[in-house]
Amino acid sequence: MRQIKTISELRKAIIEWAAQGITPYVRYSLGPAADKSERSRNHQTGEYEAGLAADNLLNPDGIWPAGDERYLRMQVASYASLLRTGIEGTYGWVLTGDLVGHGSDNEPLLRNITPLARLSDEMAEEVIRYGNRELDVRMSWRNHGHEAERELRERWDSLSLEERESILRERNWMISWAS
Repeated sequence: MRQIKTISELRKAIIEWAAQGITPYVRYSLGPAADKSERSRNHQTGEYEAGLAADNLLNPDGIWPAGDERYLRMQVASYASLLRTGIEGTYGWVLTGDLVGHGSDNEPLLRNITPLARLSDEMAEEVIRYGNRELDVRMSWRNHGHEAERELRERWDSLSLEERESILRERNWMISWAS
């Protein structure tokens, strides 16, 4: 499998794949052989999902310019923390396949997968360290957004006017950042 060592290499590969009509996704696991069932387990219910969980590298929402390296760092970092789970042999890899639905975190679920490339551990560690403000906000809302929303609704009435205004200003920043 092709080895990708830098975000710049990944960007170039994505442009090549997109030109061929291939939608690349990123996944962290023990690799294609370990994922041959093509089904991920829902971390909330323990049930199997309709396909293999991955993150789209092409920016389907159109929020970021095609091939934007900040976007790629965020997508690669979305699951890169799985390298630190203590499961020996976990690595990042790029794949493509048929989109069959979305998982509990709204991540794409794939079937009929084809491995495209392996991400170097050094690149994954680099994006973990990337840690800029956009990444921190995105990761926080992606992983904890539903829980944070529920908690905020429960305590909204007890917040002071200043606290409410601060939260609303922060959300307006996030909306403008994402658009």
